[in-house]
Amino acid sequence: MSRKDYKAIASIIYNARYIHANKSRETAERIAGGIAVIMQEDNTNFDKAKFMNACGF
Repeated sequence: MSRKDYKAIASIIYNARYIHANKSRETAERIAGGIAVIMQEDNTNFDKAKFMNACGF
């Protein structure tokens, strides 16, 4: 995966955070965390904190 892919995924999660207020935000944060783990395994230079920030967490 490339940086472009990571940004696209983060954008989708960012926009999904407010669909159903707090419950949606909780779900989106869990999904983002799970995706971040996979991305770290895929790319040793992946910055989980930066990704989570881009997702709005």
